[in-house]
Amino acid sequence: SGTRCACRPGFCLARRGGSGREATMGMPSFAGSIGRRSAPPVGCLLALLLALTLQGCDATQEQLEGEAVSGQGHGDMHQDIFQPSAGPNGSSSTTGSPGGIVDSSDNITGGTSSIDGGDDSDASSHGHGDMHHDIFQPSAGPDGNSSTTASAGSIGFDSSDNSTGRNSSIDGGNDSDTDSSGSDASPTTVPTTTTTATTTTIAMPTTTATDAVEPTVIPTSATTTTAMPGTTSTTMTTTDSPVASSGKVLPVRNCYLAAPLQTGTGCEKLAEFAGAEFGLNEFGQETTGKRKCLERLRTVAGDTFVFELGRCEVWRCLARPSLRASAFPILVTSRPATSMSGPLSASFFCHHGKYLNVHSGPAMLYADAASEGPETEFHIIRNADGSVALLHAGSGYLSANPDGTLFVDKAAASTWESFALEHNVDGTVSLKSFHGLYVSAQLDGRALANAGEKGDWERFRLANETSPAAPSEEPAEPNPKASVHSELCEYQEATGGRGAEELRAPVFVKLWEWNYVDVAKECREYLGPNGFDAVQLSPIVEHKRGSQWWTKYQPISFGLNTRSGTAQDFQEMVAECRAAGVEVMVDLILNHMAIACDEAHHSPHDPAPCVGWNGSTYGHRRMSGARGWDEAGPEYFNHQPGHLQWGLCGVGAPSYLCGSLVTTDCSCCKCDLYGLPDWNTELQEVLEIHFRHVRELHDMGVTMLRIDAALYEDVGQVSRVLNRFPWDYVEMEWWGEYPTGLHDKYIGNYRDVAMSWKFANALATEKDLSKLPEVLGFASGTFGVSNDKAIYPITIHDKRTDNAVQEVATYK
Repeated sequence: SGTRCACRPGFCLARRGGSGREATMGMPSFAGSIGRRSAPPVGCLLALLLALTLQGCDATQEQLEGEAVSGQGHGDMHQDIFQPSAGPNGSSSTTGSPGGIVDSSDNITGGTSSIDGGDDSDASSHGHGDMHHDIFQPSAGPDGNSSTTASAGSIGFDSSDNSTGRNSSIDGGNDSDTDSSGSDASPTTVPTTTTTATTTTIAMPTTTATDAVEPTVIPTSATTTTAMPGTTSTTMTTTDSPVASSGKVLPVRNCYLAAPLQTGTGCEKLAEFAGAEFGLNEFGQETTGKRKCLERLRTVAGDTFVFELGRCEVWRCLARPSLRASAFPILVTSRPATSMSGPLSASFFCHHGKYLNVHSGPAMLYADAASEGPETEFHIIRNADGSVALLHAGSGYLSANPDGTLFVDKAAASTWESFALEHNVDGTVSLKSFHGLYVSAQLDGRALANAGEKGDWERFRLANETSPAAPSEEPAEPNPKASVHSELCEYQEATGGRGAEELRAPVFVKLWEWNYVDVAKECREYLGPNGFDAVQLSPIVEHKRGSQWWTKYQPISFGLNTRSGTAQDFQEMVAECRAAGVEVMVDLILNHMAIACDEAHHSPHDPAPCVGWNGSTYGHRRMSGARGWDEAGPEYFNHQPGHLQWGLCGVGAPSYLCGSLVTTDCSCCKCDLYGLPDWNTELQEVLEIHFRHVRELHDMGVTMLRIDAALYEDVGQVSRVLNRFPWDYVEMEWWGEYPTGLHDKYIGNYRDVAMSWKFANALATEKDLSKLPEVLGFASGTFGVSNDKAIYPITIHDKRTDNAVQEVATYK
């Protein structure tokens, strides 16, 4: 019928093509979520009803939603011929900023590099050739190991202590093979608390994203909050709701932005809560309080929260640029001298009676709007050098190209997004681009930055200005005790702080196979004082017996007693590292359990004859568990119909494929990797077990994760467990496959091993120090993996030569 019903940020249109009639609405209630699928806002439904009175509108709700998200480019369409260049083993490495390995002129814009404290390696290109994947017992290493490179000592750092379990100051050291006794920490229980809630009513819709938010919280232990005077009382729950049974859940990441956030740039505070549940938990950590704040965010349909001990603010921002601009920026007003401060929102009225406005697809600046509206509104933000950036909340920053074209699609402001805001004697203003040319409103409706001098076409009157807040209403400095977490930022971005303009340089170190006592000492004496951001550990759950490094990648329970130490050792290590300013990254294994011992195939009357590191028993596709809640039988693992003891399919060398040409399409997600029984994560019971394990780690203070065997995990199922928590960083074991767009959207960053091969080939294999300048100039690794979605290991243990003893974790 020619009908078109569309919802866009801040704007809704319902048009009947044949009749020429249309209903157009633009107001804050149409400010839908950008970059994620969302239900049509209430305002758009009103416009749809209005259009129906204009001879009807045939669009369905699904079509409306399709309009809202068309052209995002997300999905798994990029699953082409790229094969794993090394194989899906578990190794991973840790990060560090480009600053750790490249100079400031490098193009890396958010990737990080790693310095490993475990094994170093001589380079080789054999990939997984060293692994012998027997159907019952891998002899070298099945999995998912974490990589290691030379310890701090091997690259010139002082690491003189060699008396607490390390093989040497160069090698990261192996854990002791002696059994560590001790009981596992009991499941964490957070006491029910009373919360004080301050809610703010706004015109934004309260619907949640269908692929981003779990079902409504089930009030299994609800308490009535005590509202502040003049606010509304609400009922909240402080217990965990069941894991969502379907859909994908967007992560809420630590943005490392300055707080408090400020309104006026497209961000609005939805609610504020205060109470003991946002305080320290029984482990002395604030992580449980952050998780409770995340729950509040999803209850009131926000996308951002600001956390401080005892307080939780929930916000909603129109888009990523809005969030970053709201992070306690240096702000500007419309007049050169004023006692007021705060964000200026204004429209630019042109000499020919039109307004500067944004056209979509692509987002470009024009001068043809007859009236003010969301498409004409810009936020003017002062840069540190006195210039300004113009942010359009629905599109991005205004950017002037050298040819004079003006695009409005940049997520962050840089040189081409900087303008001089000149105040003219007649009360008008002019915008001069970084290239020295003025923005000009052409009579044909175009807007170009191509004028060398100012005339009438280059003069604008500011219209519909907002009223800035008085200086006394805003703090003079950012709050260092508050943190900002959002669906709109990426993990470990290259810039953060005030206005997202401060450079960041995160560096992680992996202490692979170190015991917990030594890790704690290293955090206290070296990593913390020298500014390392995080330490990565080997897997931390109870594993099968054996001294080989790969036994840690074969879990037999979710108890926390391993050859690295007891659950108490682990808890104390996490607390000590965080007290030293070093976050802890855990190597998380949710894909599989261990292969059974030989006795399991010859003991028909004993279903669990095998004994794990701390005494827990297990068998073929069965674990007795160490916690009570982690007991699992064969029905919890993917199996052939009618045969609980038979895996559904297998995956391993040499192809690592399962009937498809790629591994990124989840064709192997239900297969036993190297014969390791594969968890059936379609079962709600399995997801609940995994959730309890991850919740315990997060409550103890773990804020970063490395996801083992991420290629073989279903993205939606993993996201429904992991993204119940606000993480500081999540990285995936990745082997050079072309990125899907789904894994980085819903799980985390890709490990870019190709970068480590470049380092190793130049400095280890060729041993040519003249290549050092070339190494410092490396800008990327794996094709298709952008810097802002990557973690760059210096080297990994799988790069050792064939002369290495494969089962022993050393640098030799």
